[in-house]
Amino acid sequence: MRIHVFCRSLLVALVAGLLVCALAHVASAADPERVTLTGMSKALGDPNGKPNPSAANATLTVTKDGNEVVYYVHGWAGVICAKQADGKKVDVTGVIGEKDGKKTITGKSIDVKIIIVE
Repeated sequence: MRIHVFCRSLLVALVAGLLVCALAHVASAADPERVTLTGMSKALGDPNGKPNPSAANATLTVTKDGNEVVYYVHGWAGVICAKQADGKKVDVTGVIGEKDGKKTITGKSIDVKIIIVE
């Protein structure tokens, strides 16, 4: 009798685990793919003005295959690019998109590169 209860409990736990894994996979498939771009940051507008995280506050110029591609940086990564990383090399991780015919990246994280010149 105890063995049947144990097997039933084990089966229920296994099915619940598989259900959780399946739901996590579906949720991750719905997430847009994040990419990391490296380039030079440039502030847009008044650098002393109030940042707007829902608009592009900076651009990121990335060199791909010898061509420069400009991305407009949205989100808090754009605010940081505009306020603290203007003119610096940065890595922006986020979701690539397009708005009004311009390439955009909505940043989730940013790393500012420190370049030491000797």
